[in-house]
Amino acid sequence: MFKKILLPTDGSEASEKAGQYAISTANSDGADIIILNVIDTNYLKSLSQMI
Repeated sequence: MFKKILLPTDGSEASEKAGQYAISTANSDGADIIILNVIDTNYLKSLSQMI
């Protein structure tokens, strides 16, 4: 059914569960998993104000 699965992850518990589901689905369908690591960059704004 699936050829490729995009898995965005941010290290949260929800993304870990999504990863487990993606792996299971990829194994049964023979799909490739493309992982996209997502980070929150809002903290960088506050760092520039401190310098």
